[in-house]
Amino acid sequence: MRRVVGVFLLIFLAGSLSAGKLDKAFEALQVYNYFKAKALFEKSYKKDTAGAGYGLSIIFLRQDNPFHEPDSAYKYVLTAEKSFARLDEKKKAKLFALGVDSMEIREQKEKVSLLFFEKSKRANNSVALNTFIKDHPWFKDMDEAIAFRNRVAYREATNENTWQSLQAFFTDYPEAKQAATARHKYDRLYYEYKTQSKKISAFKSFIKDYPMNPYVGEAQDEIYARSTTKESAKVYHNFIVQNPNNKNVKEAWKRVYMLSVTQNDPAQISAFLTNYPDYPNKNEILLNVELLNEDFLPFRNGNLWGYINDKGVEKIKAKFDWVEPFSEGLAMVGKGDFTGFINKSGKTIVPITYDDAGNFINGFAWVQKGDFLGLVNNHGQLVLPARYDNIGEMQNGLIRVQREGKYGYFNNDIQLKIAFRFDRAKPFEKGYAVVTEKGKQGLINQNGNYVLQPQFEWISFLNDSLLKLKIEGNYGLLNIKLDTLLPFEYQFIGELSEGKIMVAANDEYGFVNELGETVIDLKFTFSQMATSDNEFSNGYKGVRNSKGLFGLIDSTGDKIYPIMFEQVGAFNPDGLTAVMRYGKWGYANSNVKLKINYKYQFAGDFEFGLAKVKIKDKYGLINSDGKFVVPNEYDDMDDFAQNLLRVKKDGFIGLLNRNNELVLSAKYEQIEEITENLILLQLNQKQAYYNLTDNAFVFVEAGFNLQPPIEETVTEE
Repeated sequence: MRRVVGVFLLIFLAGSLSAGKLDKAFEALQVYNYFKAKALFEKSYKKDTAGAGYGLSIIFLRQDNPFHEPDSAYKYVLTAEKSFARLDEKKKAKLFALGVDSMEIREQKEKVSLLFFEKSKRANNSVALNTFIKDHPWFKDMDEAIAFRNRVAYREATNENTWQSLQAFFTDYPEAKQAATARHKYDRLYYEYKTQSKKISAFKSFIKDYPMNPYVGEAQDEIYARSTTKESAKVYHNFIVQNPNNKNVKEAWKRVYMLSVTQNDPAQISAFLTNYPDYPNKNEILLNVELLNEDFLPFRNGNLWGYINDKGVEKIKAKFDWVEPFSEGLAMVGKGDFTGFINKSGKTIVPITYDDAGNFINGFAWVQKGDFLGLVNNHGQLVLPARYDNIGEMQNGLIRVQREGKYGYFNNDIQLKIAFRFDRAKPFEKGYAVVTEKGKQGLINQNGNYVLQPQFEWISFLNDSLLKLKIEGNYGLLNIKLDTLLPFEYQFIGELSEGKIMVAANDEYGFVNELGETVIDLKFTFSQMATSDNEFSNGYKGVRNSKGLFGLIDSTGDKIYPIMFEQVGAFNPDGLTAVMRYGKWGYANSNVKLKINYKYQFAGDFEFGLAKVKIKDKYGLINSDGKFVVPNEYDDMDDFAQNLLRVKKDGFIGLLNRNNELVLSAKYEQIEEITENLILLQLNQKQAYYNLTDNAFVFVEAGFNLQPPIEETVTEE
C-alpha cells in the first residue's frame, strides 16, 4: 500500500499541474496543516467530490488533530468511492496524479472499517458487532468479525441461560460453531421448562409434543421412576400396560419377573406365566422351566469341570476348575481362586470374582470378598455389599446379618428392618426370633419389638404356639400369647413328640400335653441320661432308671417292657424289638419274650421283615427267625436308594438288594445317591454315573476302569 507521504511527493513533482484548491489541500495535509487542508477540501468538495471526500476521510480518521470523527471518516470515504466510480478516465487520471485512485480509496475504507471493528470489539456486545457487520460488509477480516460476534452472542445467551435466549442464538446464527452446543442446551432447558411440574402427565405431554427432542429418553426414565416408586410386580406391570412404548418396558418386565420368581422354582415360573400372559419372552421362560426340571450332574474332562444331564449328554462344557451341584437353578463354579454362579444355560449369573460363597437358599446366597460377606439374589444382583461379618438364611421374610459385632435383620426387599443392636440372634420362626443382649435371651416380633424382654437363659420353640424358656436355672412353658402353661419350677423340659412333652421336677419325670396338662405322672426317676431319649415314637417311649437300665412305656405311661435292659430299640408291637443285655443285642416280642438270643454287637430295627445285625465285627441281614438272608461278611452296611443296601468289604463299596443279589460288586471307592435312580461311583479317583433302573452307565470318566456291574449271586455259607 502506497504511503500518504508518497502521494504528496507526487504532487510536488507534478509541477505541470495547475495548483488548484484540491492540490493545495493535499499540500496542506502533507505538512499536517489540518485546518487549512480541511477548509480547502470542504471548498472543493462539491466540484471534486471523489478527491476531497478522500482527503476529508483521512483527516476525520486521524487522531492527531481536533477533527477526529470516525462517523465522518466513514461518510466521506463512501462518497469518495461512489463519486470516483462515476468519473471519466480523464478525471480519474488527474486524481491519479494526486495519488488518488480506487485502490487508495479502498485502503482508506479498510482503515475506517478497522477502526470501527476495534470500537465494536471494545463495546463487547452483539448489538455493536452486528451493526459493524451490517455497515461494513467489505471488511477484509469479516470472518474474524463474525466469529468474534458469534462468541459474544453465545456468551450473552448462556449468561441469560433461558431456552428463549439460546433459541434466538441458534436461529439468528445458524452457521456459528456454537450453534450445535446452543441447540443442545436449549433442548435441555426447554425440556425442564415443559416438565417443571414433575408430574407424569407433563412428561407424557412432552414426549407426545416433542418426539424428536433428545430428552425424550430422560422423560421416559422419569415416567418409569415415578410410576414405580413402590417395589411390587403389580406396580411394574401397571407401568408396562400404561406405557407400552416406553424404553424401560424391557427393564420393567425384568423387575416383574424378578419379584415374582424369587427362587427359580418351576411352580413360581408357572404361576408367573399364568399371572402375566402378556409376557413377551415366554419361549425363554419355558426353556428355563425345562432346564430347571432336568437333572444336571457335574462331570470332569481332564482337569476341568462341566455338567451333563442324566442321559450323559453334555449340557455345559467343561471349563471350570471346580463345580458344585445346582441349587435353586444355580450352581457355584470356580476359576482359579475365585467363585461365582451360573444357570443351567451356562450363563454367568453371579460374576466369578468372589473368594467364597454359599449355596442359594430361599432365593439368596452369601458371597465373600476378603474378610467380609455380601448377599446376592437369584438374579445375580448384589443386594448387600460385602461389608458384613455374618449373613444367615432368609426365613419368614427376614434375614439376620452381623456387622461390627452386632446383629440386625433385613427384609425380603433387603431393607434394614431391625437395627443392628443384638449380641446374638437366631432366625425368625413363626414370626418371632430369639435374640441375646448382655448375655440374656429375649423374643422379638418382626417389627423388632420385644414381646419377651431379654431376661432368660434359654428360649426355644416347641411348635408354632409353644415356647420353652429357662430362667435362673428353672424351665417353664408359655404359649404364643405368653400365657403361662407351666411355671418356672422344672429342672428339665424336653421336646414336643406325638403331643407329649417330657418334664422333670424334684428328680422325677413324666409328661404333659400341649396345654401343660399332666398326661403321665412324674413317677420316673430323672437323671441326665434320661434327657438323651425324651421323645415318643409310634406311641412308645424308652424310660431309664438311675442305674441306666431301659424299659418301655406306652402313651398312657403303662410299662410295656420292664426297666431291665441296657438299651432298647424302637418298639414293634407286631413283631420283634431289639433289646440289649449283658453287653449283647437280641430280639424280644411284644410280650417281652426273648425270640433271638443276645449275641449281636449291633441290632437294628426290623424293616421289610429283615434287620441289620453285627456279629464278629461283620454286618449282615437276618430274618425274624434269626437266620442270615445276607451273610455277615461286610465291614459296613447301610440303607440305600430303591431299598438297596450299600455294603463295604475289604475297603471297597458295592450294592446289594435284600435278597442278597449283587447289584454292583464291591470294587468302588465311593458310591453316592444322586437321585432316586442315579448314583455316583468313584474308582481310581475317577467318577461315573450309573442308572439303577436301567442298570446302565450314563457317563464314565476317562481312566475310571469300567468293571462289569453285575456279578454272580453270593450264596450263604
